[in-house]
Amino acid sequence: MQSSFLNPDDLNYYLRQYLATRHEPTRKSALEKVGEKLLRPAQILECNLLAEDHPLKREALVVSDAFEAVTNGMENPDALAQLRLLVPANLFYPWKPLILALKETSFKFLLQKLFAAQCK
Repeated sequence: MQSSFLNPDDLNYYLRQYLATRHEPTRKSALEKVGEKLLRPAQILECNLLAEDHPLKREALVVSDAFEAVTNGMENPDALAQLRLLVPANLFYPWKPLILALKETSFKFLLQKLFAAQCK
């Protein structure tokens, strides 16, 4: 039996609620539920309910690009600049401090490795 947390139908259910109304409290509640169901930004990127230029897809792409940049060692200043524009109201805002912390940790680790190599 699949957990409802992992069930993409639940994510789609709440995305449909979000898209179906202009009533701001309902939209906010639905988006909070989407955030609870979301395991990775790619779920939004793969979602057929949203247009390719929908703000949630753009935010998911920003977060995905920034995460990839800090985990693969490839500098992507544009992705990190876009990430810094996310505000607490954004669905993907919780990813921002994580990605920035990974970047900072990766940079410090690289400096430590370089320093250690020079001291040998």
